[in-house]
Amino acid sequence: MWPPVRAKLAGDPDGLALMDAMEAEHAQIDPLLAAVDGALTTDAGHARLTAPLSRLHATLASHLAHEEADALPLISQVMTKAGVAAIFQAFGKFGGLKRGAMMFPWALSEASPQTGAQVLSNLPPPARLLYRAVWLPRYRRNTSSL
Repeated sequence: MWPPVRAKLAGDPDGLALMDAMEAEHAQIDPLLAAVDGALTTDAGHARLTAPLSRLHATLASHLAHEEADALPLISQVMTKAGVAAIFQAFGKFGGLKRGAMMFPWALSEASPQTGAQVLSNLPPPARLLYRAVWLPRYRRNTSSL
C-alpha cells in the first residue's frame, strides 16, 4: 500500500515522514515475530517465550495505534476510491478474499468507529457486503472463545 500513497505525498514532507515512520515500525516487527517463532521451536520455548512475546505485543500495539491515528486518515485523504481499488486489486494477488476475510476484521477490531467507517467506505461495495455479512460475524465467533 505504501508506494502509491508515497507517490501521492511527493510534495508533503510531513506525510513522507509519516510513511518513513510506518516503514521503520514495520521493519521492527519481522525480527520480533522471528524471535517468537524461535522461542516456540526450542525445547525451552515456552519458558523463553514471555520476553519476545511481550516485546512483540508492545511494538504491535504501539504501531497499530500510530497507524490508526495518523496513517489511515492520511491514506484516506490522499487516495481516491480508484486508487484504493487498485491497491485492493493488487492485494488480491497475495491472498485475495481469503486474506481479506482475516485481515479486515482483525485490523478494524480495535479501530474507532470513525476509522472503521472511513476504511470500509474505500472498499468496493461487494467487499463491504462480505465484511458485514460474513467476515466480521466469523471473526467475532472465532474470537469470542478466546
